[in-house]
Parts: sequence; C-alpha cells; structure tokens
Amino acid sequence: LPLAMLNQLDATACDYLIPGLLPQKVESLLRQLPKPLRRQLVPLPDRAAEITGDPPEKDEGVVEYIQRRIRALTGIEIPNGAMSRQSLPSHLRLHLQIVDEEQQPLALSDDVSQLKENWQQQASTAFSGLEQKIEERQVTEWDFGDLPDAVDSTAGATQIRGYPALQLRGNSLYLTVVDSSEKATRAHIEGVYWLLAR
Repeated sequence: LPLAMLNQLDATACDYLIPGLLPQKVESLLRQLPKPLRRQLVPLPDRAAEITGDPPEKDEGVVEYIQRRIRALTGIEIPNGAMSRQSLPSHLRLHLQIVDEEQQPLALSDDVSQLKENWQQQASTAFSGLEQKIEERQVTEWDFGDLPDAVDSTAGATQIRGYPALQLRGNSLYLTVVDSSEKATRAHIEGVYWLLAR
C-alpha cells in the first residue's frame, strides 16, 4: 500500500477484506470465549455460519459484529474483552505493508490501527506531496464554485482519492485537498465558519 493512502484506510473495513475467510475468523474468535459461554454456542462452525449469514453493519468491527449477531440469535450477551482480533491466527489477520514512492517497504504489520497511528504524519506528508487536480491556494472569499466531494490523483500506478476542503491554518484560509473524508469535513466546517464570519 502506498504510504500516501494509509490515512484513507478504514481499519474496521479491513476485518472483512477477505469475505471467504470471515466464517473461519468468526469461529476462531468464538473459540476464545470462556468455556461456559462457548458451550452455549456449539457446534461453533455451524454457529459461525449462522452469524455470517447476515452482513456486518457499517463501521462495525468484527468483534462487535459477533456480539450483535449472537445477541440477536440467542439472547446471549458476550462481554467486551472476551474476544480479541489480535489473538487470531496469523492466516486470519490482514498483513499490510506500506511502501514509499519507489515501492520500497517502509513497514509491515497485522495491526492496521497501530500502523496508522505510527505512520499518520508521514502518510499526510506523502499525500500532500501528490500532484492534485485542485491547486492549493489561499482564499479570502468564496470564488471557486462548488467543490467536488472527492478528486483522484496518482502515486505511481495507484489512484489515490483526495477530499477538497477549506482548511484554516492560523489566521489564513486555504483551499486544499486532504487525505480523508473525515478530516475534510472537520476542516471544511471550520473553514466555512471562518469565511462567513469575516
């Protein structure tokens, strides 16, 4: 994965990147449950198939998904902390490698959240170095029409999505492109408020 894309990666969505492995992943997580709970859910392969019969909800991590589905299917409450994604066998965890512009490896991890935390600043810097379709400039009035929700640029052979926003930096406002929709929304609200208050 290009470093410039790292901040766009949804750690929760990574739980489901290989749909064919989801039943195995669910079964493996069920095996982590304390024996009294586990006994109520046997046979575990069948229970895993039953759980994965309905898709996860948006922004729902795999542990929360299992908890919700078991509650719906059996009424059993699975306590927080009873299952851990970090305890999954290696073949059921996504191993993510980030690379620089020359495709040289920078880091490899099976913990996407930790990878994002460790490399967030470098990823933002790499993203800001990309050539964007919207040129960054300082603005003092709304003289640029409607902003698109997203614009695409490239890093090598990879298309990377960017999100236009007004971004306040000190006492100056910039029209720019940032690397996540959440960051764009936060910055844009603040930027529009600043522009209207002038």
